[in-house]
Amino acid sequence: MIHPTTTPPQAYLALLRAARLAFANDTRTLTAARARIRHEFRHTPATGRDEGVRKALDAAKILRENIVQGVMEEKEEGGGEGVFRGLFLSG
Repeated sequence: MIHPTTTPPQAYLALLRAARLAFANDTRTLTAARARIRHEFRHTPATGRDEGVRKALDAAKILRENIVQGVMEEKEEGGGEGVFRGLFLSG
């Protein structure tokens, strides 16, 4: 549920903060996330602002609570598959 006084700029900043925390060590993904956030806010019509604020706050919550970043570790000698080491983020 969104707070009745949450404004689009507040939702925008909350979403940017959540993306910054979720993708702190991944510059490429963070840059893409910022671009997508900016695009979505610029192209949301005025009639859809309440829905847009709700979606932004929901997305920020997901980024804060449900994102898992993985790091590919080197392949072992002799071939084989690489191994992902997960970094779990929780809000």
